Amino acid sequence: PFRHICTPRTTVVPNARIFGAALYDFGNMTFPEFLELSAESKGLCIHACFQQMSLVESTYRSIHHFPRDADTYFASYTTIENEETLERFFDDCPFETNIEEAKSALKGNMKRTKIMNRDFFRRIKPDDVEFCALLGLAFWSNGLACVNDELSAAAQKIRGVILKEMHVVYKSRGIADYATRLGELFCLLDNLEEDVSLTAQDIEVFRLLNLWNEAFQVTDPKED
Repeated sequence: PFRHICTPRTTVVPNARIFGAALYDFGNMTFPEFLELSAESKGLCIHACFQQMSLVESTYRSIHHFPRDADTYFASYTTIENEETLERFFDDCPFETNIEEAKSALKGNMKRTKIMNRDFFRRIKPDDVEFCALLGLAFWSNGLACVNDELSAAAQKIRGVILKEMHVVYKSRGIADYATRLGELFCLLDNLEEDVSLTAQDIEVFRLLNLWNEAFQVTDPKED
């Protein structure tokens, strides 16, 4: 069987860059509208959706792979994290890292993510079709309306298409009160968005504690 490995600290930033490159591929292969965006707008779109897409994807996979272990989650495609593996996470920290404070901050982040996202996912149990809808809605988030007109128009159009398709899906399943179900999915996205905002603050704390000093910047793989 496939063996998941613990997340070493030094792999976090490289893994984030790999995920960012994968988001470019996802956008290019899934949405014709993304292909038509300017290079600047593509970068702004990926930057805006990065953390929320990561949470949707990792939480969904974590629940499927660890249904009876709510404290273990995917930190990347193949690496996992929980309190037990946290000790090894800090093995390669530079000397000047404040390990105890960093460990406490990271545990707080993991606990909050479990309460806000993992437990919510487990409660509403999105299926594969709903998961795809969540990915699309997270990629084209409402926040893009404040970035520029090009992204605002694309996001509004695609979010409308996704919602229409979900109406068709629920009707085909004989679900009369599907507005309630859609409301649950949007509440989940709201939770994820709030957690993203709080995680951004955590990342700044981690940098102050010398846990990571590298940039999490991602670029279009076609430009490399």
